[in-house]
Parts: sequence; C-alpha cells; structure tokens
Amino acid sequence: MKPDLEKLTRIITEEMKEAVGQASETLSTARAELKNAYLGVPLEMDTRRREGGWSTAQDRSVLETVEWAKPSLLRVFASQDEIVRFEPRRPDSEAAAEEATDYINQVVFGAGAFQTVYDLITDALYQRVGWAKVWWDENTEIFSQERDGLTREEALAWIISQPPAALEGLTAETYSGPDGAPLYRVKSESREDRSGVKLAALPSERVLWSAEALDIASARFVAHWEDKTRAELKAEGYSEAQLDELPDDGQTYPETDAQNRINEDQSDSGKRTDGKIYRVYEAYIREAGANGPERWKAVFAGDGDKVTILNAEKWPMDRPPLFPVSSVPMPHSVAGLSLADLVLDLQRIRTELFRQLLDGLACGNQGELVINRETKEDRVDMDQILNRRLGGIYETFGKVNVLPLPVATNTVSEAAAAVALTDKIKESRTGVGQQLQGLSADALQNTATGAQIMDEAVNQRLELIARILAENFFKPAAGYALKLMIRHQSGQLQRFIKGRFLTWNPRTWDPLMEVKVTVGLGSGNQGRRVSGLTQIMALQEKIVGFLKTDSPVRMTHIIHTAHKLAQALGFESPEQFFGTTEAAQESEQRIMAREQQGGGQEDKTPEQQLVELEVKQGQARLENRQKEAEQKLALDQQKAAQDFELRKMELEAKILLDQADRAAKNKLAAEQAKTDAELAVLKKTLEAAPPPAPVELNL
Repeated sequence: MKPDLEKLTRIITEEMKEAVGQASETLSTARAELKNAYLGVPLEMDTRRREGGWSTAQDRSVLETVEWAKPSLLRVFASQDEIVRFEPRRPDSEAAAEEATDYINQVVFGAGAFQTVYDLITDALYQRVGWAKVWWDENTEIFSQERDGLTREEALAWIISQPPAALEGLTAETYSGPDGAPLYRVKSESREDRSGVKLAALPSERVLWSAEALDIASARFVAHWEDKTRAELKAEGYSEAQLDELPDDGQTYPETDAQNRINEDQSDSGKRTDGKIYRVYEAYIREAGANGPERWKAVFAGDGDKVTILNAEKWPMDRPPLFPVSSVPMPHSVAGLSLADLVLDLQRIRTELFRQLLDGLACGNQGELVINRETKEDRVDMDQILNRRLGGIYETFGKVNVLPLPVATNTVSEAAAAVALTDKIKESRTGVGQQLQGLSADALQNTATGAQIMDEAVNQRLELIARILAENFFKPAAGYALKLMIRHQSGQLQRFIKGRFLTWNPRTWDPLMEVKVTVGLGSGNQGRRVSGLTQIMALQEKIVGFLKTDSPVRMTHIIHTAHKLAQALGFESPEQFFGTTEAAQESEQRIMAREQQGGGQEDKTPEQQLVELEVKQGQARLENRQKEAEQKLALDQQKAAQDFELRKMELEAKILLDQADRAAKNKLAAEQAKTDAELAVLKKTLEAAPPPAPVELNL
C-alpha cells in the first residue's frame, strides 16, 4: 500500500507546529536550565560579582545527586543476568519462554548495552525524560585477508585453513620471485550476517511528540532528528533529484548551547567541513484508516511550512520504536520530572548561601577599611593599603586613623547552619545522602536496627526509580525486541552465554508472551537477597534430608537456588560453579532410575538379589558396548566427513592455484606474442626504408 504523500506532508506540518520538544518550547527551556545547573554554568550576575571581588562559587547539588544515584541504579541492571522474564501462555511453550528470556537478557540487554543504559539513566535523572530506540538492524560485515610472497605449498596450506564461508571469495595470483621461482598472492573475502536487534539511547533534545499524547505507544506523531550532510544522505541511497528538493533555509543547525559549552575548549578538528548540514527527521505517524488505525514511517527534512518527504512506508509494528523513561513520572504525561528537578531550587539556595558565607569570611578576614583624615595634608600610602599582606607595615602622615568596617560575624555560622539544613532537605526529597556517599562517623554509634532502617529508607527511593526504569523501558522494550526477533530472524541463532553455546530458533517463540520485571522495588537489596537465598538453600537441604525420595525439592531446585546465590554475590556464569540446569535434570533422572530399580529388594532372597544383580551388570556391560560401538561409528563417520572436506578443499585449492598458473602463463604468452609482433613490424619497416645517403666528410 503506497502512502498519500500530500496527506502525510499536511499531517507532519501541522504536528510539527505544536510538537513537544521544539526549540524554545517550555520543556526544552526547562531541560536547558537543568543542564546548565548540572554543568555548573556561571550565572548572568557572576561577571559583575567577579569584577567587584565577590565570590562566584557555584553549588553542584544537581550533579552530586545525579552522579551518586547512578552507581546504585547501574548496579541493579548491570549485576543481574535477568532483568525481565517471559511467561509462557501454554504448557508447550515453556522452553521457548526460557530461550527468549535468556536471549533478550543476555544479548539485547547484555554487556554491549551498558553505554545505552548509562546514557538513558543519566538523561532520566537530569533531563526529565530519557529516550532509547529499539530496531532491527540489517548488517553484513565483510572480512578480507591477503597473503603475499607464498610458495605453492604455503598457499595451499593457507587456503585450506580458511573457513568454509571464505571459499567463495578466494582469489590467487602468481608471479616470479627474485630468484625466478613462482610466488603466490592469495586473498579471501567472507561475509557474515550480523543483523539483529539494536538498542541505542537518543539525545533527549532530539525527540518530538504530539502535545496531546498520553503515551508514545498510542501517540499520533513521534519523531527524532539527526543532522546529516549531503554526502551522508547520498550514501544512504537518496538520489540527487531528491536532495535537490530539500528546503534550503540557509541554516546550519549548530549544536545546543549547553553542548557548545562542553566543547568550547576543544580544538576545531572534529567539526564537520563536508558541506551544508540538513536536519533529517524520522517520524512515526498514526492516522485513522478505513479498517482502523494505520501507522506510517516517514523520513523528511524541513521543520517549518515547507516539508520534503524523502521516503515513506507502511509501518508494520504495533507501536513506534522509541521508548521514553522519567525518574519521576507524571500521570497522563510522556515527560515527567527528574531527580534534578527535586534539588534545583536547593542548588540555587545553597549557591547564594555559600557565596554569602565566603563573602562574610572574606570581609571578616580582610574586609573593607575606613580611613579617617582630619585635614587634607594628612595622608596614607594607598598602594600599601590596596596590596595588604600578612604582617605588613603601613605608613601614614599626619592624623590618620585606619579602621576596619564592622562585619556581622554571626551571619557566617547562620549560613553554615542553613547549608546543613538544605542537606537534610535534599536527602529527604531524593533519598541521596551520606548513606550513599560513604560511612559517616555517626553511623558507627547507631544501633543495628536503626542502621537497617536508615539503609532501607535510603534504598527505597532508588529502588523505586529502578522499578520505574524497568517497567517503563525494559519491559516494553523487551516485548518489542521479542516481536522484532520473531518477525525478522530467518534461521537459528547461536551465542556463547552462561558458560556454553546456546542455540535458539526465534520462529518458535510466542510474540504475545507476558513480560515480567525481576528487578527494582520489591526485589530487595543485594545483602538481603544473599541472606534469603542462603536460608532457602538450608531449608531445601533439610527437606531433602528428611523426606528422602518423597521430597518435592529436587536437584533442579537446589541448582536454581545456587545459581541465584552466585548471581547475587556478583559472579558471572554461575554454571561454571554448579553446572547447568540440564545437567541437574539428567542427574536427577539417573537418581530416580536407580531408586526405582532398587525398590523392593528387602522382600527378595539373597540368591534372587544376586541373580538380578548379575543380570543388571550384564545389561550394563551390553549397553556400554553398544554405546562404545555407536560412539566409534559416529567418530568414524565424522572423521570420514572431515577427510572428505579436507580432500575437497585441497582439490579446490590446487585448481585455484593451477588457474592462477595458467592465467600467468597465458598473460606471459600474450605479452610475448605482442612483443614478437611489434618486432616483426619494426623489422619490416626498417627493411622497407631506403638506405641512408652517404655522407661526405671534408677533411
């Protein structure tokens, strides 16, 4: 179905006029103010204060609150092997749910996503809303290798050592070495499909959405932009004719002022010099259609009355690929508040208090002076007064009195008390205080119960933010990534996680599985989890020891607890300590089989038991011989297949080198024939030419 470009253009033009996130809009102004406070940008009055010798100290409560909250939040998501869990809807989909849980947690939200999660959490803590994009990235990587100056044997060995994927891209050339011996130049080129679900954080100031939107999943319009040059757009496949239609508004769209302040002391080496920069938007539009809502994806340029659509297509997914998250969500709003908002006013108050405190101390230690002269002839050396030093001597003439201007010293202690009060207010608002920044001296005198209460009170606020991040980003993003995998992944996947290679087939997964969050508020902190898991394991051991074979607790339950305990202690790949769940199931089945075989032995005579034992031993020997034969047969088949592949590769390598030899000989013969022909033509030309006239020499 082709989109109606005129209709989409009208929709985009109207939505862009009222979209939230535009420059100079309320949210953008607030974010710029928060960023200035985070970076400690000087205030407008600081120039005059500096000229007057007054303090320009800047409190950094916003930065301190954000930076001290980040480690605790990142530890929640970086130290867990399982952030979300997929719940099966049918009994036959339990294995698929486990596979999807492993893949999404370990691959999509794994170690490669640390920078994305870091950026997302930072924006959510101080820019009111952080944004991330989840999409399917079609990507094929090309790996090339080349070896030169090889003998025939070395070239054969190198070709045989190449992986099967590189055989199609093999080429060989031969030439004569310094001693006349033939040498070979061989090349290989292999392509590897690296397509998959990608996750990236977006700058918060680069996302726009409908003003009436309650959430992004149902928003009529949401877009994000990026500055691109004409060369970059051509590399993406857009034609010259399309690029010529882009609006030429004469702007270069510089970075935001705050970002410029970050880069102002850096060199100009990183600035773009490859021509005009266009602001290109990627928008997701929902409109009413004949059969219900329809979604479109449009790439366009121009943010005023003139909009040029570069590409538009039907969007097959049930929502846009953009996911917002705020540390302090507001009901019925995409953008909430941030942790920085809670301390912004305190930073202003503390900045003023700090400045007054420092100004008071400066005036008390070396403040203003009053010089009293009785007559005009009385004078004092003003240079000495203006350049006072410790233990200095100042010369006066006549009746001159130099007195310090009185300073109210009690204001210094009052300012210090006010600063301490703002610390308590900041801690009560955000939960970020001395407990997160290190052990205080007073904490050593607290009772164990009081220390635990304080620890829980501090952690609850950050655990709530962690749960908000998990529910508002990780949960919907995981469900969206699952649908992308099922839709785009054509074959099986294989990854090395949990200490072993695992293979998945996403086409067998259920796209409607429920996603549950396993971190954040309600999951407890690390110390309580370790203690709780230790108690659970002890209780499991008691149940197994008391009920024996009738115990409902099995080996798989104990191994599961052991894995969770190792994860809570911060160790990766717990399978390396306790084995895998599959191994525990196999061990459990063997134990149950032995128990069933050994049942009822007390009712049999010793002779019967001996006969049964001999029969079982004979069956075991027979099974062992059968397994050995099967293993030998499998090894022989594997060796035969390997020998066949090796022989095949050797033949292919010889054919390739022979072709190179023939090509080199043919090229040499062609060059020789060309040289002979040229010599023959030259010889005929010389023969046909008249002999030169004799030259007379006059001696």
